[in-house]
Amino acid sequence: MIEKLSERTEQPSPQTKMEVFTDGNDDYTYVLPDYYVDTCIDYGQLVKIRENGRVVRKEKRTIYGNPDPGDIETTYLLNKLW
Repeated sequence: MIEKLSERTEQPSPQTKMEVFTDGNDDYTYVLPDYYVDTCIDYGQLVKIRENGRVVRKEKRTIYGNPDPGDIETTYLLNKLW
Protein backbone atom coordinates (compact mmCIF):
# COMPACT_ATOMS: atom_id res chain seq x y z
CA MET A 1 0.00 0.00 0.00
CA ILE A 2 2.79 2.48 0.83
CA GLU A 3 4.44 1.69 -2.50
CA LYS A 4 1.20 2.62 -4.32
CA LEU A 5 0.93 5.80 -2.27
CA SER A 6 4.51 6.73 -3.17
CA GLU A 7 3.88 6.10 -6.87
CA ARG A 8 0.71 8.18 -6.93
CA THR A 9 1.79 11.21 -4.92
CA GLU A 10 4.30 13.97 -5.42
CA GLN A 11 7.33 13.57 -3.19
CA PRO A 12 6.98 15.86 -0.16
CA SER A 13 9.66 18.28 0.99
CA PRO A 14 10.33 19.99 4.33
CA GLN A 15 8.36 22.97 2.96
CA THR A 16 5.45 20.86 1.64
CA LYS A 17 5.11 18.05 4.14
CA MET A 18 2.81 15.09 3.70
CA GLU A 19 0.41 14.21 6.51
CA VAL A 20 0.07 10.50 7.23
CA PHE A 21 -2.18 9.05 9.93
CA THR A 22 -2.49 5.34 10.70
CA ASP A 23 -3.71 3.01 13.39
CA GLY A 24 -1.30 1.63 15.98
CA ASN A 25 0.36 -0.78 13.55
CA ASP A 26 4.06 -0.01 14.04
CA ASP A 27 4.97 -1.51 10.65
CA TYR A 28 4.25 1.89 9.06
CA THR A 29 6.84 3.46 11.36
CA TYR A 30 9.52 1.32 9.72
CA VAL A 31 8.18 1.25 6.14
CA LEU A 32 7.46 4.96 5.55
CA PRO A 33 11.16 5.96 5.75
CA ASP A 34 11.86 3.51 2.90
CA TYR A 35 9.72 5.73 0.63
CA TYR A 36 9.83 9.20 2.21
CA VAL A 37 12.37 11.23 4.17
CA ASP A 38 10.99 11.47 7.72
CA THR A 39 11.65 15.24 7.85
CA CYS A 40 9.11 15.57 5.01
CA ILE A 41 6.31 13.77 6.83
CA ASP A 42 3.97 14.76 9.64
CA TYR A 43 3.02 11.29 10.83
CA GLY A 44 0.66 10.45 13.66
CA GLN A 45 -1.05 7.34 14.95
CA LEU A 46 -4.51 6.87 16.39
CA VAL A 47 -4.34 3.93 18.80
CA LYS A 48 -7.59 2.46 20.08
CA ILE A 49 -7.36 1.25 23.67
CA ARG A 50 -9.69 -1.68 24.29
CA GLU A 51 -11.06 -3.32 27.41
CA ASN A 52 -13.14 -6.49 27.14
CA GLY A 53 -13.24 -6.09 23.36
CA ARG A 54 -14.65 -2.54 23.48
CA VAL A 55 -12.87 0.69 22.62
CA VAL A 56 -12.66 2.73 25.82
CA ARG A 57 -10.46 5.55 24.54
CA LYS A 58 -8.32 6.69 21.66
CA GLU A 59 -4.72 7.76 22.09
CA LYS A 60 -3.08 10.08 19.54
CA ARG A 61 0.66 9.78 19.07
CA THR A 62 3.15 11.86 17.11
CA ILE A 63 5.66 9.64 15.31
CA TYR A 64 7.45 12.05 12.91
CA GLY A 65 7.26 15.77 12.41
CA ASN A 66 4.60 17.93 13.98
CA PRO A 67 1.10 16.73 13.07
CA ASP A 68 -1.82 18.64 14.58
CA PRO A 69 -3.35 16.23 17.14
CA GLY A 70 -6.80 17.45 16.11
CA ASP A 71 -6.15 16.18 12.58
CA ILE A 72 -5.02 12.68 13.59
CA GLU A 73 -7.83 10.39 12.43
CA THR A 74 -7.96 7.10 10.56
CA THR A 75 -11.43 7.17 9.03
CA TYR A 76 -10.74 9.56 6.16
CA LEU A 77 -8.97 8.92 2.84
CA LEU A 78 -8.29 11.28 0.01
CA ASN A 79 -10.22 9.75 -2.87
CA LYS A 80 -7.95 11.26 -5.47
CA LEU A 81 -5.09 9.00 -4.33
CA TRP A 82 -6.98 5.77 -4.89
